[in-house]
Amino acid sequence: MDNILNSMIGILLVTHGQIGESLLECVREILGPLPISIIALGIEPKEVDTETLCQHIQILGRQVNQGDGVLVLSDLVGATPANTATSACKSMKAYPSHHIAGLNLSMLLRVCSYAMQDSMITLDSLAEIALEGGHRGIIELM
Repeated sequence: MDNILNSMIGILLVTHGQIGESLLECVREILGPLPISIIALGIEPKEVDTETLCQHIQILGRQVNQGDGVLVLSDLVGATPANTATSACKSMKAYPSHHIAGLNLSMLLRVCSYAMQDSMITLDSLAEIALEGGHRGIIELM
C-alpha cells in the first residue's frame, strides 16, 4: 500500500488459501502499484473456527477502512470464506460495508481501476462496479 491513497474505501479480499494474494499480484502486474487500501486474507482449509475468523475479518476491515467503508470480496459463494465474511459484515456497525462473492480477476481489476481513478467514489457505486466487472468478465467466446 502506497502512502497516497486515491479512494477512501477499503477493499478486503477473503478467499481460500492464496487466491486473494495471487489475484492482487496479477492486478499489480497490470496496473502497477495500487494507491488504495487493500488487504487479502487467505483462509486455509483447516481453519474452521468461524468465530475467530469472523473477528479477524472485522479487525482487518477496521485496518483497511479509510473513512468511507469497506468492500469485501470473497471467492466462492457458500464456502467458508464467503459465509464468514457475510457474518463479519453483518457485525460491522462502525462503518458501512458491502460483501460480494464470486471474486474473479476481471472484477478486481475493475474495482481497483475505479478506486484509483475516483477519490469521491461511493461504496454503493464501487459494489455495483464489482458486480458489473465480474459479470462482464464471463463470456462465451466460441
